[in-house]
Amino acid sequence: MFDSLLIDLRFTLRSLRRSPVFTGFAIATLALGIGATTSIFSVLSGVLMEPLPYAEPDRLVAVWNRIDDASRVGVSGPDFVDYSEQADLFEGMTNIWATSTNLYGDGEAEGIVMSWVAPEFLSVMGVTPALGRAFRPEDKIRVDLSIFDAEGGAEPPPLSLMISHGLWQRRYGGESDVIGRTLNLNGQSGVVIGVMPERFRLHLAPDAGIPTNADVWTLMPVDLRADMPRAPGGLIRIVGRLKPDVTVEQAQAQMTTIAARQRSLYAAHDAAGLEIDVVPLALEAVGHVRAILFMLLGAVGFVLLIACANVGNLLLVRAGQREREIAIRTAIGGGRRRIVMQMLLESVLLGLVGGGLGLYLADLGVELMVAMGPENLPRLENVGTDLTVLGFTLLVTLGAVLLFALAPLWISTKANLASLLKVRERSATRQRQRLRGGLIIAEVALSVVLLVGAGLMLRSFQALGSDDKGFQEDGVLTFQYALPVFAYRQDGSRTEFFRDMSARLRDLPGVLSVGAVDPIPFSGDGSPVGSFALD
Repeated sequence: MFDSLLIDLRFTLRSLRRSPVFTGFAIATLALGIGATTSIFSVLSGVLMEPLPYAEPDRLVAVWNRIDDASRVGVSGPDFVDYSEQADLFEGMTNIWATSTNLYGDGEAEGIVMSWVAPEFLSVMGVTPALGRAFRPEDKIRVDLSIFDAEGGAEPPPLSLMISHGLWQRRYGGESDVIGRTLNLNGQSGVVIGVMPERFRLHLAPDAGIPTNADVWTLMPVDLRADMPRAPGGLIRIVGRLKPDVTVEQAQAQMTTIAARQRSLYAAHDAAGLEIDVVPLALEAVGHVRAILFMLLGAVGFVLLIACANVGNLLLVRAGQREREIAIRTAIGGGRRRIVMQMLLESVLLGLVGGGLGLYLADLGVELMVAMGPENLPRLENVGTDLTVLGFTLLVTLGAVLLFALAPLWISTKANLASLLKVRERSATRQRQRLRGGLIIAEVALSVVLLVGAGLMLRSFQALGSDDKGFQEDGVLTFQYALPVFAYRQDGSRTEFFRDMSARLRDLPGVLSVGAVDPIPFSGDGSPVGSFALD
């Protein structure tokens, strides 16, 4: 059997070398189809199928307030405390809030993102610091908010800080003595107690309204119940860890009961129709792209089917050219099974070479997509070629082999060998013509579906680009700034700074007007640290 396989393999290689145009076109067609399908599957696998980089990620959920039957919003400080105390199906909850700030010292000043969290943040997320230690309850300080009511006054004690792996590398060179170093964050001092893991980031939906790639984490220096107003919505985002064996449905039922209790206790919550939603964190992170990725996978699947139909047609033509060869081999004693196996081996070789080249093209496509870094595509750091992708490529290749090889095999084995030996001229049988016509019809149908879909997407993209946003966007430049907290404690000082900055900006050549807004429209993030009025 092994000797026969070697003989068939050598014969197949010689046969393919004698037909370089057919071989090259078939391999290129398969490579494009398999490459496109594999590249999209690589993205889908990395974004949707890879577990979140936390311990037992299936137990993590996001908790949202929902008001007016539609809008989901953050949570106020007092409500967060109520939820964490009353929801006993949760192993823990953490609050999350993020602001922009400035980092001074150890080089040039740098604008960074700082997240304010609860002491339980790392234990809830299931993350261990790469260096140093996690937060402890004794790290929490409380800032007396009355210091913002008058000029001067004592500054609070330093914050305890966890810094990101990226900030540790780019600003401090990855030195271990960063632990214990004092940082200046907009006039507030903080002491580094730990470094986050290299690939750590929050995985929240785009409408969470907070940056997910913070540079610094610290504890909120206020009493959430006493120092923050109660409202049906707020700035805080919540991530909770369910107890073992607790389902999302059970947690949702408990939070629905808590929402009813809040409505009965607080008129504002009742007027807003407060509800609470519990969403698995994995769905929270990628739910907005799930349908798009599956749609793209379906589209490139159509491309692969078209490629298989093309190769099937090529093999039908080739089978027609080899009818008399097959008939003669059969007449002189060649077994039908041996001939079928030899033709199948030819298809397998084409599929394997096309699949290998397709995998290479897919790897290039994935690298290009990661380099482009679409902002609305989460978890790009997980996208790449792994064993799952290799297995998928192998499966797609085998499926493609079966699709484009079965038709020629079936036609060749059903041919009337006696009549083929008598007829000198090679002409396609009526049966082969019908099959080729069917394949062409299938190709055209699939192509029409793809073209219609592409046309609709282009039309939607054009509509989005030409949609009236309600303001003139041409010639508008934006920037963000964060004032040192203790240098600008009062509304009056912040107002004076803004007026002075606006006046100096208006004096610049080419500037027509200056305004301020937070957050920037359509930016998807930004939460005001304070407020001030201009009269």
